[in-house]
Amino acid sequence: MSVDASFGCLCMLKNVIYGNTGNILEQLRQAEYGAHYIIVYPDIMTLREIYSGYIKSQIEDNKEIVLILSYYETVANLGNFLLPIHEISRDLEKYESDGSLVIIDSVEGFFDLDHPSYVKNLLKQAESLGKSGISVIADAGAFFHYNKVEELVKHELSMPSKFDINLKRFCVFHKQDFDRLTEVKKQRLLEHHEKDLIAVN
Repeated sequence: MSVDASFGCLCMLKNVIYGNTGNILEQLRQAEYGAHYIIVYPDIMTLREIYSGYIKSQIEDNKEIVLILSYYETVANLGNFLLPIHEISRDLEKYESDGSLVIIDSVEGFFDLDHPSYVKNLLKQAESLGKSGISVIADAGAFFHYNKVEELVKHELSMPSKFDINLKRFCVFHKQDFDRLTEVKKQRLLEHHEKDLIAVN
C-alpha cells in the first residue's frame, strides 16, 4: 500500500488514516453515534465496495436507517449493483420499502431539499420504527459539478465535528474532486472532521 504524494503534508494531521477498502470499512463499522468523518476514495469501484460492505451490517446488525446521497452513481444504477455484490439482492426492495435504506441524488439532497430538516425527519422516523439511529453517506461531487466549492466548505464547517444525536455522517469525496481544493481548504475540512479516511489502492 502506498500513500499518494499528492496528499503531501496532510499525512501529518493526526486524524488522517490511510488504508485499503477493508481498513476503511472497519473504521466505519467501529464508528459510534456522533461520528463525522471524511472519506476520500480513488475510484468508483472502491466507493461501491464501501457502500455494499457497510449497508447490510448497519441495517441488519445495528438496526439503522442508511441514507445515501449519491452523485457519481445514478440512483437506479446504485440500486442495481449495490446489494447483489453481497448476495442480498432479495433484501433491496425490503430495505427500501420499510424505510431502512434511502437513496437520493445528491443534487436533490443538497440543493433542492432542506437538508437539515430532512435528516431531522429521518431521525424521528428511525425512533418511531424502533431503529437505533441513522448513517448518512453523502457524496460531495455535486458541489464540484456546479462550481459551489465555497458553499461546500461553508456547508461542511457549519456541521459540528462530532454530533450529539444518533447520527453518523460520512462525507465522501472523489480524490479528483478533493485534489481541486486548495491546500488551505483541504486542511480546514480535514481538521474539522473527527476522522479523515483516505482509501488507497
